[in-house]
Amino acid sequence: MAAHSDTPAAESDPRFVPPSGLELAVVRYDDSPDRCTLSPRDVDEEDVLTHWLSVDASLAVPLASMR
Repeated sequence: MAAHSDTPAAESDPRFVPPSGLELAVVRYDDSPDRCTLSPRDVDEEDVLTHWLSVDASLAVPLASMR
């Protein structure tokens, strides 16, 4: 499974504008859904992998649509 990471992620897509103090990382896969992880900007990489949740990018929705 080939993957590559974009950080900060999807800056041109308004759905992926994280709140202040947070960073969104998107890992894109060739043969499976892309994955998004939202975490504090100052957390180390190991903590991102073990303390934060990731979701399929297709499940992310614009914040304005939930208001």
